[in-house]
Amino acid sequence: MVFKIHEGRPNPVDLMKNGEISLIMLTSQGDAVDLQDGKELRRLALSLDIPTVTTLAGCLATVAALRALRSGPLVQTPIQDYFRECTAHSAAASCIGHTEPHCPCCTRARNQITRCPSTQMQ
Repeated sequence: MVFKIHEGRPNPVDLMKNGEISLIMLTSQGDAVDLQDGKELRRLALSLDIPTVTTLAGCLATVAALRALRSGPLVQTPIQDYFRECTAHSAAASCIGHTEPHCPCCTRARNQITRCPSTQMQ
């Protein structure tokens, strides 16, 4: 069991100084004691290079990212792959009624590929 700083020991300060904490997710109820403890914990975390998350939205995003990291290896896709010219274009032609996920003039919208605007004019 870990106590709040003002409640006694062991508390998060002890664990941080002992190297037992590698990430802090710190939210506050807003009372004066919580605010003082939070200030002390944030300052100590900063001095010990411990990453700190201070909002509920940030905590949820951090948990989602950590789960994604544990689910398998990361796959990197060069940004150029999202903008390469699609095979339905020729040097002199515009879109010919296709839907390509990597075509600069075809777009994805809510998991659906929409037609290129130039095909709607034909």
